[in-house]
Amino acid sequence: MTLQVRRDENTGIDEVIARAADIHVERMNDGSWWIGLTEADGRVHHLTLSTVRNARITANLEEDVG
Repeated sequence: MTLQVRRDENTGIDEVIARAADIHVERMNDGSWWIGLTEADGRVHHLTLSTVRNARITANLEEDVG
């Protein structure tokens, strides 16, 4: 897997790009999602998405049939 994290001018995460990775996405509660990116050697990179005051995060999945 190759993992690239691009940051904005305030060093916050702007973009995460993972190629050839196993991905596990799990909603922990209304205000947070956990994402695990697993490399071939078993290392897991953890990414958590959360909101202030546990506001609800909505998710949408679309398939590009291009």
